[in-house]
Amino acid sequence: VVAYVFFGLAEVTHELEHPFRKQANSVPLSAMCRVMEISVCNALGREVPPKLEPVDYVLD
Repeated sequence: VVAYVFFGLAEVTHELEHPFRKQANSVPLSAMCRVMEISVCNALGREVPPKLEPVDYVLD
């Protein structure tokens, strides 16, 4: 039981080391930047870029 807890903690820390990878359960930094870019383009009256779509259920 104790080993199971430590293996779980090791996996969690591994996931937290690289939060912006292109995998499931990661932070979609590119998509967040695109949302801000769309908002700025709307405010400045420029052409709005398309939204980023998920690939294999993972948003970049």
